Amino acid sequence: MLRRTVFSSIILLAVLNTNVWGGTYSGGAGEPNNPYRIATPEDLNDIGNHVEDFNKCFVMVNDINLAQFTGTEFNIIGPNSTTPFTGVFDGNGHTIANFTYSSTGTNFVGLFGRVDDANAVIKDLTFDEVQTIFERIPVPDEHKQGFTTLRHQLAAIGVRVDETEDIF
Repeated sequence: MLRRTVFSSIILLAVLNTNVWGGTYSGGAGEPNNPYRIATPEDLNDIGNHVEDFNKCFVMVNDINLAQFTGTEFNIIGPNSTTPFTGVFDGNGHTIANFTYSSTGTNFVGLFGRVDDANAVIKDLTFDEVQTIFERIPVPDEHKQGFTTLRHQLAAIGVRVDETEDIF
């Protein structure tokens, strides 16, 4: 009986160890030589839950379809000017598809709400079927221009935006 209890305890600890210390996202350490691996829609959404990771390195390892997140369900990465994304996000040639975010009274809307650091990089990534619907009061023209400028800057580093619509 004691042997069975000890064996059961070891298995329980192994399961707990896998769940608690099994890693963040789909692997990696968030460092340049070992970036966090983003393999699923849940991985990508989870980045927005971890402000402490906004200065880390990420690499996509699969195309990701975000259709399961609607309205305001997706956790924006860098949701405001106090907590912008300042890290590196390497799309690794993959596509993020079907991102939709609909909100009122939100200033930083998008997969990446605010990217603000001279060393921040978003590269080698395609957005397909992306729609952000939001109302800000007011929406100054310089903000609208910023979206166009950002698209051009992203395209310059290998980010392609297809079928995208911002509705103000």
